[in-house]
Amino acid sequence: MSHHREGHPGAWRAIHHYVPGEVVIAVVRNPRECANPTDKARPVVLVASTGPADSGWLVAGLTSKGRYRSTGMTRPRVFATPVNGLYGLSFLWSESLTWIPAEDLRRPIGMVDVAMAETIIANCTLTVPQIDGLRRAAVGFNWGEAA
Repeated sequence: MSHHREGHPGAWRAIHHYVPGEVVIAVVRNPRECANPTDKARPVVLVASTGPADSGWLVAGLTSKGRYRSTGMTRPRVFATPVNGLYGLSFLWSESLTWIPAEDLRRPIGMVDVAMAETIIANCTLTVPQIDGLRRAAVGFNWGEAA
């Protein structure tokens, strides 16, 4: 998982049209866990665009930390696959989606796969359209098997 700052902020945005279900490196600010937050590049799953011209995104953030700092409880696991582009075991950052401005998106690394989509759906608070969007985006999802 890459945690270093990625190139020029607007470089990918200028040439790439992001889509729901895409796994990208994004700058995420976390003032709840750090009193003096710094920009941290981490992988996120794009769930839904917001605002005019996709000016922001609701994302499911990922982290390398397996436990919530505040409670010590374990976070849901997300496994690396060639499809999603992760480099190792990751964990869902929160049960809530996080809003980030589109200019904080960096480079795409993969697409949500079936296991990742279902982990997000089972553990995050999502609307029906967001659930349907993740499932449509999931590489290899078989609609005939959906219950």
